Amino acid sequence: MTRECHVRFWQKFSGFVARFIRHKKIVWGTLLSLCSFSPSLFAAAPGTLDTTFNSGGALPGTQRTTIDTATQAFGLGVAIQSDSKIVAVGIAVEGGVDRFAVARLNTNGLLDATFNPGGSLPGTVSTAIDNAANPSDGYSVAIQSDGKIVVAGTVTDSISGLTRIALARFNTNGTLDTATFNSGGTLPGTVSTAIDNPANNAFLFFVGGVAIQSDGKIVVTGAVTEGGIDKFAVARFNANGTLDTTFNAGGTLQGTVSTAIDNAANPSDGTSVAIQINGKIVVGGFVTEGGVNKFALAQFNTNGTLDTATFNSGGTLPGTVSTDIDSPTKPMDAFAQIALQQDGKIVIAGDVHNGASDFKFAAARFNLDGSIDMTFNSTGSLPGTASYFVDSIGQSSVGTSAALQINGQIVIAGYLLEGISIAEQFAVLRLNPNGLLDTTFNPSGTLPGTASTPFIPASTFVTASAVAIQSDNKIVLNGSIDEGGGVNKFALARFLGYPSIDNICA
Repeated sequence: MTRECHVRFWQKFSGFVARFIRHKKIVWGTLLSLCSFSPSLFAAAPGTLDTTFNSGGALPGTQRTTIDTATQAFGLGVAIQSDSKIVAVGIAVEGGVDRFAVARLNTNGLLDATFNPGGSLPGTVSTAIDNAANPSDGYSVAIQSDGKIVVAGTVTDSISGLTRIALARFNTNGTLDTATFNSGGTLPGTVSTAIDNPANNAFLFFVGGVAIQSDGKIVVTGAVTEGGIDKFAVARFNANGTLDTTFNAGGTLQGTVSTAIDNAANPSDGTSVAIQINGKIVVGGFVTEGGVNKFALAQFNTNGTLDTATFNSGGTLPGTVSTDIDSPTKPMDAFAQIALQQDGKIVIAGDVHNGASDFKFAAARFNLDGSIDMTFNSTGSLPGTASYFVDSIGQSSVGTSAALQINGQIVIAGYLLEGISIAEQFAVLRLNPNGLLDTTFNPSGTLPGTASTPFIPASTFVTASAVAIQSDNKIVLNGSIDEGGGVNKFALARFLGYPSIDNICA
C-alpha cells in the first residue's frame, strides 16, 4: 500500500470514529484519560493477579478471611454463583470443634454482608452436622439452579467415633435450609449417611466431591473402608435431603454404592465427581497398585450400577480404569479432581512425584469409552498424560484441583512447597486442549504457562485446594494460610484469564 493510500485510509477511519463518538456522545478526552494509551495498556496478561480483587488489600488480587468467631479456618472448596459471587467453603474450628464453614465474596473480593447479615462476621457462616457435639468438616461445594448452596464433607459421631459423608444446604441469604432439606432430621438443613453398611467409616476428600444433577438430585463421592480396604464411595440424595433409594436399589444400603478399581485388593479413594450430559456419573480419584498411586476413574449408570458395558468394558474390572503419569515408576500423590469437556472427554488432574521432593502438576485425559486419549500430549513419554513444574524447573509443585475454561483450556491449581528462596505460594498452570503448556499464560514469567503468588504476610504454610472459573474466565483459587500464633484463615486469589486493561488503569 502506498503512502497516499495509508493517508486516505486513516482519514476515512478517523472520520468514521469521529462520527461514531458524536453519535454515542462519548468525549474522546475522557476515553484517553482512562489510561495514557501506551503499550503498557495491554500489559495485564493472562496469568497475572487480578488487582481489582480486594484492590485495597495488602496484596491486591489476594484475600484472607476468618469465619464467624473462629481463630482457625481452612479453605477447601470454591464455586461461582450465576451472579459471579464467590462461595468458598472449608472448616472453621470453634470451641475446639470443627464446623462446616462458608464465606461468600462479592466480585470485588470483599465479603458479601448480605450473606448471614446477623452473624458474628457477616459474609461468613458455620454449622455443625446432625449434632452440635460432632466434629464436621466441609470440603466441597456446588450451587443449585435456584442459588441454594450445597456443601459436602464429613461428620464424626462423638460417641461411636464413626465417620459419615455429610451434607448441608444453605439458603441464598446464608441461613440453613431447614424448611426443605432433611426437615425432619436431628439438625434440619443437614444430613449424613454411611456407605453400604452403617458400621463402615466413610470419608470425603477436599476437592470436587459433590455435584448436582439436572433433576436436582445431589451426588456425593468419597471413600468407604470395607474389610480394611478403601473403596470408591458414592451416595445420591433427593432434593429434599433423603437418600435416593432408586440409586443402587439392590444394594445393602440403598442410595449408596462402593467399588474397587481394577482389582478388589487395591485400596482406592474417590475424590471428585461430575455428571455427564447423558446422566452417567463419573468419579475420579486414585488407586494404589503395587505400592504406586495411579489416577483412577469409575463410571456409574444413572441407577447406580457400574457402567460395565461402555466404560473400559475390556478392562480387569469393567466400569473402572486407572493410569500412570509419565511412566509406570512415578507415583501420583493423593489429590485428583476431574472435569468434563463439552465433548464428554474426562480430564483428571493432581500431581506426580518420583518418591523424592520434585512434585509436578499432572493431568490425564480419557475418552468416553474409558480409553486413554492419545491426542493429549501426544509426544510425551506416556501419551494421554502430562506433568509440569510450576514457576521454575525443579520447584516442587503440588496440584490439587482442575477446571476448564470456556475455550477448552485446562486450568490446574495447587501450591508451591517452601523452598530455599520462597515461602509456600498459590500456583496455577494452563494447558491448551492438546495437553501442552499455554505460553500466552503469564508469558513474562519464569516458566510461561504457569504462575504463582505469595501472600502478605508471607507464610511457610499456604495451600490452595480448589479452583473455579468465572464466566469472564478469571481464575479463582481457595485455600488456607497460617498466619502464626494459632491463626489460620481462608485464603483466596484471583488470576486473569484474558488480557485486561482494568488492572493497568486502576
